[in-house]
Amino acid sequence: MLNFMEASTSAAKVFLNWQTYGAFAEFLAISLIPMLIFWAMYRTEGNFGEKQLAFSSMVMSLMKTLAIYVFMLTLSPVILGVSDSANWLAPWVLVNEIPIFAAQSFGILMLFSIFAFFIPMLAEMSTFRFLIMGTIALGASLALNDPANPQAAIFGQHLVPDVWFCVFIIALTFVLNLVGCMFSWKMTTMLKLDGSVGGLMLMYAIAAIVGFIPVLIYGAWIGAHM
Repeated sequence: MLNFMEASTSAAKVFLNWQTYGAFAEFLAISLIPMLIFWAMYRTEGNFGEKQLAFSSMVMSLMKTLAIYVFMLTLSPVILGVSDSANWLAPWVLVNEIPIFAAQSFGILMLFSIFAFFIPMLAEMSTFRFLIMGTIALGASLALNDPANPQAAIFGQHLVPDVWFCVFIIALTFVLNLVGCMFSWKMTTMLKLDGSVGGLMLMYAIAAIVGFIPVLIYGAWIGAHM
């Protein structure tokens, strides 16, 4: 319990860093601009065929996964507590220095994002998807500590918390999912955005905010044990 509370306090400090909001704005841009583009195309053409729908869904899934990857890599120094500054070049450094590892880790994220929709709990609870995908991306950021041996840089760390920490993280994720759904519904209803692209974007942004909170707590725990 003490470890969880300490990690939660450290995670809360991430929200006091202005670079967190810069990285989140970047996350939203990567995630939502494709949605706006396809929405504009849909409005112009009036309808999408099966191939167009499949292509747009694939691109939006790809970009949402990329957004999580870039966000976690960029903000990892702040999340882990090793620096007060985000590493804005981290995604490009990872791709340039260890491209095979970057492709493998991003591929794992993509595969999970696809298979998650076939698992009822993950399909219905976006916060759990953000928790798992954010954790994978955060783990990938540890490879920057030793680009010559990325696997050792990751698995050489203490990555598995005690049982109670895991229980609290899972419970918090479940509660945040409920709170996020209720808040999203209330906001979209109040702003009269039900069923609109603006409502979908707002719901996604809220889901991301509450979904990243458990990842920040876990990241703070890893940082304290590095």
